[in-house]
Amino acid sequence: MKTLPAGGAELPKYERVMDFIIRNIRNGVYPDGSSLPSELDLAVELDVSRATVREALSLLSRRNVIFKSRGRRSVVNAPAIPGRSRSLRFGWISRDPFACIMPVYLEIYTALQKAALGINANLLFLPLLNPKEEEWGCSMLDTLDGVFLAGVRSSTLIPRLADRLEAMQNVIEIDDVGDTPAKSIICVDNYLAGKMAAEYLVARNRRTVVFVSNRSAFYRGFHDRIRGVLDGFAQRRQAPILINCDDSEIGSERFGQQLTELLQHYPDLDTVWHATDAAALRIRRQLEMLAPREEGFYRSAGVDGISSVLAGENYHLSLQHPTGEIARLAFQTMLGFTAGERPDVSVHLLPPALLPWREP
Repeated sequence: MKTLPAGGAELPKYERVMDFIIRNIRNGVYPDGSSLPSELDLAVELDVSRATVREALSLLSRRNVIFKSRGRRSVVNAPAIPGRSRSLRFGWISRDPFACIMPVYLEIYTALQKAALGINANLLFLPLLNPKEEEWGCSMLDTLDGVFLAGVRSSTLIPRLADRLEAMQNVIEIDDVGDTPAKSIICVDNYLAGKMAAEYLVARNRRTVVFVSNRSAFYRGFHDRIRGVLDGFAQRRQAPILINCDDSEIGSERFGQQLTELLQHYPDLDTVWHATDAAALRIRRQLEMLAPREEGFYRSAGVDGISSVLAGENYHLSLQHPTGEIARLAFQTMLGFTAGERPDVSVHLLPPALLPWREP
């Protein structure tokens, strides 16, 4: 729910509703020729009565700012507003080129791009891969109405860019990296994802090996997933088997030897958990080659829920990022920033969707 602009608190509510609509038309939130939200939707969004909205729309209609017709929503007539109307312009700062963007980030970016096009706004992809490009990025910030960050850490940026982003109010991080310059974070609850995985496996009486990637030391998301798994097992008085490995070692002869030794100590080992689906599946396949058992004996679990990775996979549990909801909330919050609003909560952790393993 939004609140009416504070600057006009002394004005009647219907005039403040008018100001809200006019500002959104100027900013391109309501493009020329588009339909306004319904009276009911506007009343709920702005926490006013439908009568107040109806009066505001009636006055805007008399000024030809909108066109009203019976049984249809009001249509925007932007040229009737004094002053030049412009489109909003947002930036997406990435630490990877577009061809290498992480699948989860790509899904969120695509959804944000669609939302931006829906209001005649622009979303620019800004890959800042080195200090020279980061210097160029500093010069771009003044041209943007807001910035989305994709796993951007303050410690990896040049100081000038990090300081500029930290000083801005309209910056949203869509991942929990633990060291972001953004004041607002909207992402999946990685700790909850880990706990959900543990609860699912315990309920199915699985003995689980948890493989901890070395990357968890510098990516908070992996760390939180692992912490959630361990806490989930501990609360049910079960203890998973823990081993450390680097992702680059999975599938190697050395790692195969490590698995062989593990099987000697735990011959009933039947389930693999890793912070990512792809790594968990690779480890499970290596187990199936080292110590073949009947189909379905070995199971795996991970977090990401990327359809391209899980296509055709049986016996695998995943926790899917709510990419659509992350994008929706991030875009809604960003539009609020353009209207001068500041959310009461700076961190939104959204629950993941559990994808249970499939039987063939």
